[in-house]
Amino acid sequence: MRPDLALYRPHREAFDVTVEGIPVPGLHATYYSRPDSARVATVGVYRFGASEIFMAWGYADEAHCRWTAYRQPDGSWTDPHPGCPDPTLVLAALPPPFPVDHEPSVVVDRRVVSTAP
Repeated sequence: MRPDLALYRPHREAFDVTVEGIPVPGLHATYYSRPDSARVATVGVYRFGASEIFMAWGYADEAHCRWTAYRQPDGSWTDPHPGCPDPTLVLAALPPPFPVDHEPSVVVDRRVVSTAP
């Protein structure tokens, strides 16, 4: 289940964020947090223009996201997927033409692998 943002407080915002090391000009993130016992639960909501593209959540003391959900074309959300956002899915959700300055890549077992020599 996706987090209920009404239970969180805005923590910070970032512009032109990266997704798993890939720069995404125009991608805006709003980060939320809330106490959860002795830990801090966090959520990042990522938008391109006025459209929410995905959200990722977990805990501040963990190196990676626990879960990610993607906005579908009909406006609904996917079921949560374990782990961090998949850059290929994020880039596919953006309107063309998307001005990314990075080397071409392919997806191998949900990992992006560079095709550059």
